[in-house]
Amino acid sequence: VQERGIQPGEWVKGTGYDQNALAEGAAPDRFCLDRACPNNPVVIQHASGHMGVFNSAALHQLFLTPDTPDPEGGRIGRESDGRTPSGYLEEAAFTTMGSRIPRDPEAGLKNLERAQQVYFSQGIATIHEGLARQPEWDLLSSAAAKGLLRGDVAAYVDIQDSAALLAEHRDHLGQY
Repeated sequence: VQERGIQPGEWVKGTGYDQNALAEGAAPDRFCLDRACPNNPVVIQHASGHMGVFNSAALHQLFLTPDTPDPEGGRIGRESDGRTPSGYLEEAAFTTMGSRIPRDPEAGLKNLERAQQVYFSQGIATIHEGLARQPEWDLLSSAAAKGLLRGDVAAYVDIQDSAALLAEHRDHLGQY
């Protein structure tokens, strides 16, 4: 948080954890993230992109409560009482909550540039966006317009929620 100049109250986002590689052998929970960043909402995404963990501040900001039902195609992890969200979310629960996180377009461009540097340093030249909705499309479009995309991009549009996006950008279908 300090290294990146993140202020109290600002979102902290991480990606790439794998519980199998952690000494604990388990995914972090909201309490672990609360201790690590007590003054910020936090989300960490699993290396697969299919799940992640939110801390208590993030759950509060996203209005995720014991009364929030599991969405179709997703699961909200619960504490031992069977009701209180543990912070762990899978599939549609994770992507839906993740899409509600406030976005900073300039930070998104900087993060995309950093990600490209990592990928290119490993010889990877194709960027793969596995769940493109309007915010992801906007980020990639902005990066392209500013000449910041240096690799090929394959974006898979969320077919459930992005009919308008598909209709508006038919000229991009089937190509990089």
